[in-house]
Amino acid sequence: MSMSSTNASMDNMREVRFENRYCRCGRKAMLKISMSTDNPNCLYFVCCNYPNGCNFYQWWIPPDMQHNLKVVENDIDEERMEVLSTLREVIIVNGELKDMTMKSRKQYRDMAMVVERVGQKLNYAFVFIVLLLVVVVIVVYLK
Repeated sequence: MSMSSTNASMDNMREVRFENRYCRCGRKAMLKISMSTDNPNCLYFVCCNYPNGCNFYQWWIPPDMQHNLKVVENDIDEERMEVLSTLREVIIVNGELKDMTMKSRKQYRDMAMVVERVGQKLNYAFVFIVLLLVVVVIVVYLK
């Protein structure tokens, strides 16, 4: 009876194959088991000279999960391209806004100069009208 339960549990197990990984030192990386509370019993590769080596560190991803990882990486790449495209558009619009702001400031300065000139002319016209009225009053008074 115990043989059948052992066989049943063996059928549920799957074979896992590992490929050698090489660190930045060019040596075969060591496979270790994480004992951390965040990633208990997870496998990872490190430099064989750890902690004095090249600091190579890579989580082991089961082969059946690698396809899913590629799909996620492709999705991330697509999202990144969309973000970059939007960023380019924002940069272009920002440049256009700067140009429009500069043109608006120049137009404002030009209009302010025109208003100042018109104001000066109105001042001269006002003085002229006042003087004309004074002359008219004097002429009428002297008659």
